[in-house]
Amino acid sequence: MAKSINRKEILHQKTVVKFQNYYDRGDLPNAEKTAKKLLLEKPENSDYHENLAIISLKLGKVHDAISHATNALKLKKDRFQSWLILASGFNHLNMYSDAIIYSQEALKIDPNSIDANCELGIGLVGKQYFYESIEILKDFKNSANALFTCSRAYDGLAKYEDALNCIKGAIKLKPGSGLYYNMMGNILYNLGKKDESKNAFLKAIDKTPDDASVYWNLVRTSDVKSLNNDVIDKIKEKYIDNETDYDRKLLLGNCLARIFDQSKIYDLAFDCWSAVNKIQKNHYNYDIKRDQTLFTKFYSSFTSFSQNIDLPKNDYLNENNITPIFIIGMPRSGTSLIEQVLSSHSQVEGYGELEYINDSVKKDIIMADNNDLSNEERLINARVNYLENIKHRASNKLFFTDKMPSNFRFVGWIANAFPEAKIIHINRSPMAVCFSNFTNYFPANGMSWTCDLNDLADYYKLYKDLMDFYSTVFKDRILHVNYEEYTSNQREMTETILDYCGLEFQESCLEFHKNNRAMPTASHHQVTQPLYKGSSEKWKLYAEWLKPLEYKLKLHKLI
Repeated sequence: MAKSINRKEILHQKTVVKFQNYYDRGDLPNAEKTAKKLLLEKPENSDYHENLAIISLKLGKVHDAISHATNALKLKKDRFQSWLILASGFNHLNMYSDAIIYSQEALKIDPNSIDANCELGIGLVGKQYFYESIEILKDFKNSANALFTCSRAYDGLAKYEDALNCIKGAIKLKPGSGLYYNMMGNILYNLGKKDESKNAFLKAIDKTPDDASVYWNLVRTSDVKSLNNDVIDKIKEKYIDNETDYDRKLLLGNCLARIFDQSKIYDLAFDCWSAVNKIQKNHYNYDIKRDQTLFTKFYSSFTSFSQNIDLPKNDYLNENNITPIFIIGMPRSGTSLIEQVLSSHSQVEGYGELEYINDSVKKDIIMADNNDLSNEERLINARVNYLENIKHRASNKLFFTDKMPSNFRFVGWIANAFPEAKIIHINRSPMAVCFSNFTNYFPANGMSWTCDLNDLADYYKLYKDLMDFYSTVFKDRILHVNYEEYTSNQREMTETILDYCGLEFQESCLEFHKNNRAMPTASHHQVTQPLYKGSSEKWKLYAEWLKPLEYKLKLHKLI
């Protein structure tokens, strides 16, 4: 019996050696197979769970990595590497709040770990806590990853020269990284250095030819006519490859759609958009009924303006006499344009699309009873949480803009929790808005309603009804601006907007395209050009394929 046991253990140890050899050689598929065999033989061994977690993460199997790391921690809580893998995995999934928690657990074990600090920094950047991320990573000057993360933070703050210096430092330490050249390309584009930007993206493609995000960045920032045919052929080849995974398929399909669109091959462009949108909708299993249920909660909650809430008297806004301007509407409705106009004023700081309102009220929506969303405690918490984030972005200007379009859902919270705030609602032609949403790439799960023409029409109906409701309740608290009217009557509409905000007219607001502030949205190109009046007509080029959308909008009496 003893001999049998010894023989079994000897065979097991041989498998251990085989695993190590595969791993050391970089043969991850075979390392994964042997690691699974080891785990099958000894399922209570936390080392084996962690080994599989490490390999899974390297192979891009993020969910598997998280599962194996979790199992390792169930067996042994003080496994630094497993906490680090969880942090990295959740950062990969854009679940930054979880990533921050797991990074902090890793740092409890090793406070000086560069890797753990970097994962924490990445999570903070994901949550738009840019200054905090920089503060944590600023001393790790010999870490390429830390410099890369700092460049992302500076980029988010529109401090592009600082971002460029950081990414150059990262490249100097790790010159073979296509990821870093990709980041450099984005920064150079934001600096208006388009030729240098294109060259950086081409270097990134050379170093990481399978990274679809590089192709997307190159295509979205370039004139198709300037693209080399070899690059376009690579995009086509990788898109039709059956081995191409979900994320890359979406990016490459959107690249092709943009290429066909600019080449005026409209049928193929629409085919590509339809294909990738169908993939994305199925991936997230989106059902419009979930949003319909969510929207019903808003109506019973905010039936009046609560004027007697005991809001804090000495918070960041009151102490500094600062006025927030919330710019809301459907995505692609013109919110970026109006923010660019306002941020061209000497007294206005443009903060772009902030997640803070969504973060402040999301838990309330999920946890509260239908009729308990607007109670005083929740509204005060929403204000306190929002300002806790905003104060770290402090500037010397008396107004700031928050142009997260989807905040239209939360007008009830905004109007009640921020009585000093200005709320500007941008509306635009339903066909133009829906078409623009259908044909733009939104990787987030929360935008899955853009992936189907029928869902788009239904969601637009939800938006329109809710804004009609809020307009009735909050009346003159909201300024409604029509995008098409603005483009046809720029000066008068600009004067109206500035007057509503309590700002004096400045000519610079009419020359918004000269404003070089950050604009990391799909509207970057449009708002850095002089005002263009025909953008709401582009959908007509695709009219024959948009008949289901047009029919549904007419059914809803929206057009």
